[in-house]
Amino acid sequence: MTASRRRFAQEFKDELCREVISTSKPIKDVAVAYGVGPETLRNWLVKYREANGG
Repeated sequence: MTASRRRFAQEFKDELCREVISTSKPIKDVAVAYGVGPETLRNWLVKYREANGG
């Protein structure tokens, strides 16, 4: 049995990235709170910073 991939809206990804940046919370804490893998959130954060100059 294979697990299906979940898709997240870009707004959701950006919201989590902004939370990590603005509150200085650890990536792991934010990821667990929203049910996302920490490595997934880390990847989103890299892309968010590249796109927004941060």
